[in-house]
Amino acid sequence: MTEHTRLEDLESAVAHLTRTVEELSDITARQQSEIDGLTRRVKMLMEREAEREQSRHAVTADRQSTAETDGHKSPEVGVPLDSDDLQRPHRGERNTLQNKHAHQERRTRDHDHRVEQQNH
Repeated sequence: MTEHTRLEDLESAVAHLTRTVEELSDITARQQSEIDGLTRRVKMLMEREAEREQSRHAVTADRQSTAETDGHKSPEVGVPLDSDDLQRPHRGERNTLQNKHAHQERRTRDHDHRVEQQNH
């Protein structure tokens, strides 16, 4: 093997390694972007769940207060309250939560679709 051929082989190997490093750098940057987006979404979902929990506790406290003033009767159906009644959201609240959840799922799918298109 001549010195010239050896030098060409080394240059070719360095060019290949440089291209590989650049590709891996692009992949890493894209993955970091996805991780950042997912981190934001998880934070948003956790905040939303905390708000729901707060809302549930407020509804529970309101129902308990109403039950105490109504002689422990449910304001909706006139039967004694039990622990299950205090934990379930009433019909209107349940529909609102379902609508919000469906809307967020659509937003999440749309966002995922946009990210996927950007990555291709």
